[in-house]
Amino acid sequence: MRRPTRYSIYALEPINRALAPRIAHNIHVANLDQDPNFRSRSRVFATIAERYDLLMQRCLPHLPLWDWQVVFSALKGIWVKDDPVSVTDTLPDRIREYCDTHGEHLHEHLLDVLDALDLPGRLAIIDAAERFWLAEAGPAGGSWRAAVRAVVGHLQDD
Repeated sequence: MRRPTRYSIYALEPINRALAPRIAHNIHVANLDQDPNFRSRSRVFATIAERYDLLMQRCLPHLPLWDWQVVFSALKGIWVKDDPVSVTDTLPDRIREYCDTHGEHLHEHLLDVLDALDLPGRLAIIDAAERFWLAEAGPAGGSWRAAVRAVVGHLQDD
């Protein structure tokens, strides 16, 4: 078994809110690993991260390459850290503005898809865009199709 990577992180308020209700605080056992109610912070954090990844994967819309290119280009440099709701609420407007500014053809069905998405779906798109631009194998020097597929999986026009 591979030894886990060790990180040191500051438990900011969002982390505290996520961890506190999921960790038992009244355990008094000599060997905590034998207590079925024991949940280490690391285990809980890993479970939350797995759930987040699954949610982001399952909530992504199934789009063709061209639409992903427009979405990722429009969201280049965005990092949702302070107010994700304001960014997700304006997602269709950001795409429309990008296409107007850069002379890109905007497929109306893309706006229909974006307008119909709920909050998790919009967060999944933003998350995918962040991962796309942070990936070492971005479109520079390679194919857009391969780079997009590496982030979102199967494309509608594959």
